[in-house]
Amino acid sequence: MRILIVSQFYPPDITAAAFRIGETAEILRNLGHDVKVITTEPHKSDAKIDDETDRLHGVLRVRVSSAEGGGTWRYVAHYLSFVRRSAWVGLSQLFGRWRPHVVWATSPPLFVGLTGWFLARINRCPLIFDVRDIWPESAVAAGQLSDTGLGFRVGKLLEKWLYDRADRITCVSSRMAEYIGSRTSTGTSVIYNGVSANHARAASAPVDRKRILYAGNLGRAQALDAAIRSFARICNESIANGWTLEFLGNGALKTDLQAVAAKSGVEGRVTFSAAVAKDDAMDELARSAVLLISLKSDAVFDLTIPSKVFDYLAVGRPILFGINGEGRDILQSTGANVGFTPGDEDSLAAAIHQMMTAYEQFDARAERNPIAVTDAYSREANTAQLASIFEGSLRR
Repeated sequence: MRILIVSQFYPPDITAAAFRIGETAEILRNLGHDVKVITTEPHKSDAKIDDETDRLHGVLRVRVSSAEGGGTWRYVAHYLSFVRRSAWVGLSQLFGRWRPHVVWATSPPLFVGLTGWFLARINRCPLIFDVRDIWPESAVAAGQLSDTGLGFRVGKLLEKWLYDRADRITCVSSRMAEYIGSRTSTGTSVIYNGVSANHARAASAPVDRKRILYAGNLGRAQALDAAIRSFARICNESIANGWTLEFLGNGALKTDLQAVAAKSGVEGRVTFSAAVAKDDAMDELARSAVLLISLKSDAVFDLTIPSKVFDYLAVGRPILFGINGEGRDILQSTGANVGFTPGDEDSLAAAIHQMMTAYEQFDARAERNPIAVTDAYSREANTAQLASIFEGSLRR
């Protein structure tokens, strides 16, 4: 098949979405499909583009306006700049006599679906619309939109419009599929996030035996200020001797979180490192004693499964997790991980204390974590399922 992927995030940008789409495109190529990707120039990292690699892999990039400075309309302008330029690039492929059999447009942002719909109509092929987060509600939870503003109302109309015009919808959790099913009659399939075979590994002894590591976005949705304060509350207890908390990543709240650490009196034991490439991040996860997943308490987050659930499981380390929904069920299933109520400092402090107190027990059980993820959430198997959905859309 000739598959056109439209995504605002793609390597070498360092985001969960970029990793997912990059790995999926590579596996589709390895399955023998002709894949082109319309995406942006890097805007979530300082990485440089390898033009020759892009050419060989059919990656077509456009420049987008900056979203720095925040504000609803700056974000909207940022998203629409991608729609306009990506639609033109997609149209130019038709002029070059490359016509896709199927278009897979992956959101958020929802606006990517406009490019997908336009190019599917022009090429007279199916549109498969991918939903990784429910938007605009997830933008509200992240502080990008107000749920009383015009942007939110327009977003809800666009959500419904795109759902109804897709030939099929893919999403990342069963609870998300239930939500989408309540909004549209378009059929929905669950394609879970997962890990590629080269990222899964057998559990081994941690190198940094008393490091708790969070790797990912340092934004408004993660409730990481609560994590710092919870850690600070038990730092003076003997059980916490030598333990540190490290944040690996970038984000809008990085400076604020550093200030929280200083105010809490633990700046020497709470450290911050810049985001790194996926392979390096996986190495850092495997080196650590304990991993941390945290999200704000918000109903929209209960519908998804953070992609780091699978990455964390893959390296065989015990996990502290403050999420609800299907992701919580997966993490609880191995007995190697300790949950806490999202955003609740008392609950997280108790979870940290429990992990430190019985660390050897949880560490021994953590060998179950990579088994759980490779058995049920292989990126290769999930992508083969996605290809079957593409093929099925051609027979309709």
